[in-house]
Amino acid sequence: AAPPEASARTHAGEALAASARITCTPDAVAVLRAGRADPRLIATIAALAALQPVRVAAFPAVPGEDPAGQPRRRVLLTGGEDGAAAFYAGQRDLFRPSSVTRTADGVLVTYPLFAPPGLLVPFSSP
Repeated sequence: AAPPEASARTHAGEALAASARITCTPDAVAVLRAGRADPRLIATIAALAALQPVRVAAFPAVPGEDPAGQPRRRVLLTGGEDGAAAFYAGQRDLFRPSSVTRTADGVLVTYPLFAPPGLLVPFSSP
């Protein structure tokens, strides 16, 4: 990923991790703060949090994703599964996941490879 995109993911991930409407496991917080979450996940988790509290259990890696330096494009959400599943199943165009699966642990959302550039606004410090 280009440095401006990585910086935007880091900045937005830190904001999500700090949100009172979003509860994350320590591992999920680490992924967000390191800028390793796909921008489509960052944007949709923020949008879902405006509708209901969100619990992020994990950003499970797709095999090969981390060694390739790609952001993680899967999230496991727990609590409020009905709302989360309906929210993600209803996404369109750029934000439509490749799969939304109910598991014993929650709702697993997976996005296709390679998010389009420019989904997050680059952050520049003053």
